[in-house]
Amino acid sequence: MEHNEGNNKTIFLVDDNEMYLEGLRTMINDKYQHKSLDIHCFTSGEECLKNMDKNPRLILLDYYLEDYYQNLRQQNQLTGLEMINRIKNVNIETEVIIMSKERNKETVQRIAKVKEVNTFLSKDDKISKRIDEVIAALID
Repeated sequence: MEHNEGNNKTIFLVDDNEMYLEGLRTMINDKYQHKSLDIHCFTSGEECLKNMDKNPRLILLDYYLEDYYQNLRQQNQLTGLEMINRIKNVNIETEVIIMSKERNKETVQRIAKVKEVNTFLSKDDKISKRIDEVIAALID
């Protein structure tokens, strides 16, 4: 798959919480409205994977996708870490940022050690600033 780093402004937001997704989209659009970003929101890993042909430059991915945990691995339900492997199989150059409200030190360290994870962001009061820094570094 061809990947045009310099001009690609496609960003995927993947989180099962629709209100959180809309808040992220609004925050990013407000800050970068002059950059003509192409932002797509998905509430499941499968939705995201079905749209990988849009060649996202960046994916902000929730570690805990509720559909996975509520359905206990029913068909087509993926965790954030499983998603990373599938994403990288389609496009190795896509930046993947894992977001989580996880506070367990061992889990956070395990996520951070996954080589395909470009960055881990804690869903706390500083996440907006950190997302802003990541996006600015990618598109500016």
